[in-house]
Amino acid sequence: MLDLKVGKVPAIVDMGAQFLCIRSDVAEYLYLTGEHCSFMPCSVTCLLTEGKMGEVSNAAKLLISLLSFSWDHEFKVLNDGPFPAILGLDFLQRAQMRVDLPTRNFSFAFAPDRVGSFSPAICGEGNEAFLQQFCVEATELTTISQVRLTDLWADVLMTEFPHFFSSSLCTAKCVPHDIELSDTTPVRLPPYQRAPHRLQIFKHVANELLEQGVIRLSKSRYASPAILVPKNGGGFCMVVDYRTVNS
Repeated sequence: MLDLKVGKVPAIVDMGAQFLCIRSDVAEYLYLTGEHCSFMPCSVTCLLTEGKMGEVSNAAKLLISLLSFSWDHEFKVLNDGPFPAILGLDFLQRAQMRVDLPTRNFSFAFAPDRVGSFSPAICGEGNEAFLQQFCVEATELTTISQVRLTDLWADVLMTEFPHFFSSSLCTAKCVPHDIELSDTTPVRLPPYQRAPHRLQIFKHVANELLEQGVIRLSKSRYASPAILVPKNGGGFCMVVDYRTVNS
């Protein structure tokens, strides 16, 4: 289990995997709940577990913890898979992780006296119980608007408050208001670098939002970079990184 602010993520140690990997829905959840998570483009061709070649175009930098030791490491983002996270050779080498298969224990070369135990095998089929537990634990630390709801909770809310939901994107109908900032210096950040094929996808998503009237052209002195987060059902969702201006 990888320790995180809002709970623990089940992970498997795979000595046949070259990289640390995380499933896209888990990475998206961690980002939305305020976990230390930043996305970046990458271009990697790898052999997937089902024997097919796959292209990985996203990576996420996460702060992970094992046995109270922490690492800031890059995870390759997979669109799907049986496990929420995979600890590959890049992490095992960096952390100097020692695995004792007969005893199902592990330790690190720099702290051999600290020993951890592997959990029983994790079943990755069906709805992930750990994501539901995430939501339960996260509600104790943050407000409901900051937590990604489970499908069951979402269905209940949509049934109880149908006038709050729409089948298409639209703008909020609310009274305009001002937000007083801590200083008057504009926050203007450059866009994140992305591969040419990802740039085309980004432009397509932006044009769709323009046509739907959700966003508009702006000449503001403020600028925050945007990223594309993979959707569970395919496609991408544009997310603007407002963390710098929010701070």
